[in-house]
Amino acid sequence: MAIELVRTRPDVVFALAPAAGHAAQRATRNIPIVVLADDLVTSGLVGSMPRPDGNLTGVSIFAFHLDVKRLELLHEALPSAQRIGILAESDRSFDALERAARLLGVEIMLFKAGANKEVTDAIDAMKAKSIDAVNVLASAKLWSIHSLIIEQLALHRIPSIWQWPQGAEDGGLIAYGPRLDGVLRLCGRQIVRLLRGTKVADVPVEQPTELILGINLRAAKALGVGIPPTLLSRADQVLD
Repeated sequence: MAIELVRTRPDVVFALAPAAGHAAQRATRNIPIVVLADDLVTSGLVGSMPRPDGNLTGVSIFAFHLDVKRLELLHEALPSAQRIGILAESDRSFDALERAARLLGVEIMLFKAGANKEVTDAIDAMKAKSIDAVNVLASAKLWSIHSLIIEQLALHRIPSIWQWPQGAEDGGLIAYGPRLDGVLRLCGRQIVRLLRGTKVADVPVEQPTELILGINLRAAKALGVGIPPTLLSRADQVLD
């Protein structure tokens, strides 16, 4: 697909997630590429954030770095929740989450999913294993079907925390991270600079600077859970 796209001779290529970025790099070393991904450096897409090498730059959201923080927030919101499900697209290392879970005194269980049927099966399995709440990890695939995930979790009355504030806006209980529309604006500004002739090396890799804590009180009411006032007082966005 990347090769076919490059054959159309676009002025700039925009890619979402590391795999798409690597595919675009393999397809062209001349056309500028802007990638939205978790970490462009550790994924091998660029060697440096301040001055990217080659023909690729973009935005690193460092969502995986916030996985532990979201687990902590979920525990603070629901201190009685002892079995926390981790919904992830891949089975990458979860050492940091496991260490955090031990410190919090909770048990985490991994559920892997990436397609509609896998999601429904995973959430059915969560219910069968008496999962108290779910930390939905950063994933372009999971976000693309987040409405289904929220619907299925609500059906089984399982609270959830999300990487994008829109996750709480769309029915999840809590969200913590940068706004997706804000991140896309960062990418858009980079694309405009490249279209105006700026060299890729002069367009640094950026990262979002504002993290939003969103809490959906409508979801809390539907789930029959209360949010501690100390957490509510720190929320940037309360949906009621």
